Amino acid sequence: MRTRFWGTVLACCVAAGGAPDAATAKDRILRCELRQDGYYGGTPPEVHIAYKPGESRMVVYDSFLHFLEAGPVWGRVDRDNDRRFIIRWKVDDMKTDSGHTMDWRMKLSWDKKTGRATITGKAAVSDDDNNGSGKCFFKK
Repeated sequence: MRTRFWGTVLACCVAAGGAPDAATAKDRILRCELRQDGYYGGTPPEVHIAYKPGESRMVVYDSFLHFLEAGPVWGRVDRDNDRRFIIRWKVDDMKTDSGHTMDWRMKLSWDKKTGRATITGKAAVSDDDNNGSGKCFFKK
């Protein structure tokens, strides 16, 4: 699956244009490898961001979107300074084990000095958080 995932990431995040599925070749791809804290599967194990310093929104593609065979989405940048980068995005129509669908809200925070990252996923209709942690780095 990893090869197919990377192929999709490269196709989505290195093309030219202005849609969420088309970042420019000048963008640096921020790759985050994360592990779930708990047993609920509410955070993706991989997140990729077409990183553009100073932008208020950036293209995000995660393993949930890949599983749903959906394209990348726009993420809203909450903070991007010398120390921290925080971005939020939404995955629409996540299917639950019971067959229901719901929107899933994601928030990723990356400490630029240490490379450590935390992620929170939550159903739009719930107050329960699903957390994960790991590291982010720029794909070379």
